Amino acid sequence: QREIRRQESQNPVEKEIDLMKRYKEKPLLFWRDELGIPIEAWNNDKPPKDWKPGDPLPIWSKQRDIIKALVEHRKVAVKSGHGVGKTWLAAGITLYLTYVWHATGMTTAPSFRQVRRALWGEIHYQYSRARTPLGGKMNQVSLDLGPKWFVKGFATDKPMDNITGIHEENIFVIVDEAGGVAPSVFESLDALLTSESTFVLYIGNPVDPTGGFADAFKPGSGFKTFTLSCYDCPNVRHDKVIYPKLTVKKWVDEKEKKWGKDSSLFRIRVLGEFPQESKDTLIPVRYIEKALEKGKEGVFLP
Repeated sequence: QREIRRQESQNPVEKEIDLMKRYKEKPLLFWRDELGIPIEAWNNDKPPKDWKPGDPLPIWSKQRDIIKALVEHRKVAVKSGHGVGKTWLAAGITLYLTYVWHATGMTTAPSFRQVRRALWGEIHYQYSRARTPLGGKMNQVSLDLGPKWFVKGFATDKPMDNITGIHEENIFVIVDEAGGVAPSVFESLDALLTSESTFVLYIGNPVDPTGGFADAFKPGSGFKTFTLSCYDCPNVRHDKVIYPKLTVKKWVDEKEKKWGKDSSLFRIRVLGEFPQESKDTLIPVRYIEKALEKGKEGVFLP
């Protein structure tokens, strides 16, 4: 009660400062108090007995670990299988770093379709469902909060133009579908990675075992790393549809039969591991992935 009276006696600026400090120290509270997403931990990510489909769903265990690690380590790389909630996670982290750390941010992906429909589609969704208005002007692939306080999304066709011109106290960079991003993008990011006030999140399917994304998983990279296998997903672990948008065990079983456990596709899409490609590999998986993405955009390679 004394704490409540103390908070009520504060002016709005002091209350805001206290709130931001609290969210910095305990980041999951932002998801609960601002985004309205439950954060209670389920034992082994299994719903309690009184849970029923349609009830609110909490952040699951590995997502919790990644959020906490980004605040602690500042540089995090996540390789993942298909449909484990990586885009949802990246969107929430975008809003958290923007509003709690007052950071200027950049999000990028190999294609504009991935930027606009995937990550920024989820950012729009979470922003619009916040418990109280978060503020700022939300655009198609940007969020404007002030002259030097903004977040922008862009494809990786001209990374140098977008990255090197930003010099703010707090900056964050989120590279979505990082496995398909060109090496030049990671080279452009090097100038930012040395600052203690910078947050960096690389996240995506590990399609390229030789690129900048793969380098983040090598010893001495400075990145805290995670692997999100489909087998980690609560739906697959418990063979029950708990999170409707995430991968289910039936899909994993089908891909095991179709591709085989030792195939590159199974390693990438299910296990969240880099493919074991040799010099004799005719067409690396990363080139197939790029061709498929161009097809989705309506661009066909000659």
